[in-house]
Formats: sequence, structure tokens, C-alpha cells
Amino acid sequence: MRLFIAILLNCATDIVALFLREISPSNGLEIIRSKLLPWHCQTVLKLYSKKLRIHIQQKDEPAIYLFNHQGRADLIILGCLGFTHTRFFISRSTLWLLPLTLFMKIIKAFYLSDQQYPNKRKAEFTKACIELKKYHESAIISPEGRRSGEKNLLPFNKGAFYLAKELNYPIIQLFIEFTPDGFSISELGSINIDQVRQLNIEELRDLSHVTYSRASNP
Repeated sequence: MRLFIAILLNCATDIVALFLREISPSNGLEIIRSKLLPWHCQTVLKLYSKKLRIHIQQKDEPAIYLFNHQGRADLIILGCLGFTHTRFFISRSTLWLLPLTLFMKIIKAFYLSDQQYPNKRKAEFTKACIELKKYHESAIISPEGRRSGEKNLLPFNKGAFYLAKELNYPIIQLFIEFTPDGFSISELGSINIDQVRQLNIEELRDLSHVTYSRASNP
């Protein structure tokens, strides 16, 4: 029943988002990102009786926000942030989730091909880099590329670091923590989103800085 309600809520949110984009293409987009998206995601979490604590604020300047991709609920959790002028990077493997895909298209998310198609990925990242630079926007992306399904991180892809270097953006590391552990919304307990640290361009030469250990928190 809760899943059915969540799908209906997603469809209703899509309709409202389309209406806002239609009546105000520029301002409507930022209203969707900063107001409608977090409202929708927080409502879904409340539907499943989940508590979310956010311990970060968006930076004034554009940045590349990295996150540890653990489970299916990550996109819902990150949507609660309500960041303005920020684009999501999402795998094309989620395109079959039609209500989600429509909403992500409305807020101009970038879709990435699988690692087995390197030429397509290169073209997708090049296009994303051009658009982010043109509109002075931030990005939220997982360096792992796909969910790990466990606490351990998967090997990092290069795309996020390529964007940071090309755009001269700092990297902000976000840490999503579930208590107790769980990888779908129904399994989660309380949820925390913290900022681990910020990396500047000169630090990217040594990727050993990129760690999600709780000991790295300031």
C-alpha cells in the first residue's frame, strides 16, 4: 500500500513540476529543485516513518558533491537537500522507472551509460561539463557509479574528478549513514547526511584524500 501511495505521489509531483516549468521555465525549475523536490522526498520518507537529519548546507559557489552510493533510497535522501542550481547524475539503468525518469528529466538530470560503453560516457561527461560551466551549476554524483549494497566502497570512476578539474570546482564529500543498516527505504532506520570534507583542485592529484571514514569528519 505504501509503495502504491508513493507511486501516486510521484505521478502527482510530476504533474505539478510540468505545470511549474510551463508557466515559468527558469524560475519554475529552481522552485522545483529547492521546494517541490525536497517536499516530495521528505513526504516519501515520512510515509515510511523514516527520520532524516541533514548536517550540511549548500555552498555559495558551484561544487561537485560526491556521495557514497549504498542503496536504492539514496536518490530520495539526496532530494531532501533542496540544493538550487544543482544537477543530478543518474544511471541509464533507472530509465524504466518512468515516474522517476520524468521528474529527473524535468529538473534536467544527466543520465550516464554503463562503464562498458566508454565512448558514450565520455560524450555524456563532455556535454555535462559544457552545460555546468554555461549555467554555473553544481552537480551531485557518486564516484562509485552504482550502488554498493554494503558499507564498503566500490572502486571510483574518473568522471566526477574530471568534472572538478575541467570546471575548477571544489569537491564536497557527502556521507550518507543509515542506522540501522539497510538499503531500501523499508529497511532503513534513522538517516544522517554529513559533510566529510572539502577538496580543492590541487588536492585531487592524490585520491587517497577521498575517504568516507567517519574519522575524517572535522
